[in-house]
Amino acid sequence: MMGYDKKIVGAEIRRRRLAMGLTQEQAAEKVDRALRFYARIELGDVGMSVDTLLEICAMLRTTPDSLLLDHEPNSELPELDWLTETLSNCTPEQRQTVIELSKVYLRSL
Repeated sequence: MMGYDKKIVGAEIRRRRLAMGLTQEQAAEKVDRALRFYARIELGDVGMSVDTLLEICAMLRTTPDSLLLDHEPNSELPELDWLTETLSNCTPEQRQTVIELSKVYLRSL
């Protein structure tokens, strides 16, 4: 039977939460879970239900497959990982603004 590595997924949840500037308390409140339980998820001490996974994904503005499978950082381009993570936390309007500003900047080079 194939499972998921709770430690790796928990660390990824923590990494993404921190990238959003959220405390564990804020994250636990957003997903309507007890702080102790949420902290244990991040530590990889416990698994989570599909409902909890979906709540956490919504909070982190990501998808379950991204959270469960895409945890390999791009060691050659860490700035790209940072940019991707930052943009994933933006609203669609904010992302569009960043894209437009980037286009203007790159044309000026």
